[in-house]
Amino acid sequence: MVPEGVSPYGFRNCIQAPWDPGLFRCIQRFLSTVGAAVGDLPSTATSLNLSVNILRQVPPGAFAHLPQLYTLDLTHNQLEHLAPGAFWGLSALVTLRLDHNPLQKVAPGAFQPLAALSTLWLRDGRLRALEPVAVAVGNLTHLDLLDLCVNMLSTLGPGLPPTLRVLRLCNNSLGALSGATPGVMPSGLRVLDLSYNNISDPAPLARLCLSNLTFLLSLPNIYFYFYFILLYIFVYIEYIFPYLERYQNKMYIHIFSIKALPLTK
Repeated sequence: MVPEGVSPYGFRNCIQAPWDPGLFRCIQRFLSTVGAAVGDLPSTATSLNLSVNILRQVPPGAFAHLPQLYTLDLTHNQLEHLAPGAFWGLSALVTLRLDHNPLQKVAPGAFQPLAALSTLWLRDGRLRALEPVAVAVGNLTHLDLLDLCVNMLSTLGPGLPPTLRVLRLCNNSLGALSGATPGVMPSGLRVLDLSYNNISDPAPLARLCLSNLTFLLSLPNIYFYFYFILLYIFVYIEYIFPYLERYQNKMYIHIFSIKALPLTK
């Protein structure tokens, strides 16, 4: 018996989840074009997984007939560039995963139609600068999390949307924090991950105006590691040791005066 809402029709390259009629999985189908995967999917699709294929591009309007998509997973493909209009028609999309692709370039209008997007994963690519990405996502007024870890980023740049709360830049080449200026980080940012960037001088962090941050992740950059060890030692000596000293003195307050202490049998 076919569950309610699930079509008995067999889709060409995707499997419809029996527990969710809107969920379609087209994983590891050796697909080289988006059309081959989504051409026969119904407009009621809400979640689409196209991971582990050999997609090299997303043509403009490739998903336009799926206006109800809420999540889209394009991880582990061969995408190198994102052209303007690649996600045209996906105004309801909230989560977009593009991690584990050899992405080198993101066009300014690539994400423009994604008015509801809140989570964007661009991890493990070949992006070299933050500014082009910032420009591409600058109009996303609901963007909350942007993950750019494990790329080749060497410079920071302005343009990130003010709504962004979580920015992950770990495992890049930002050791010198090039481009660190007061306008780079959005005012609403709460979590910034700069770990594994070999940052040797924390001074440029002061120029980023990070007073609103809740979490700044920078370890295990080796210099920061030793800095925090020294800080811990200082705190111990400055604050804890005096208490131990006073406690040690109090240990002998109630001891009677020793008249004799025989040490031989």
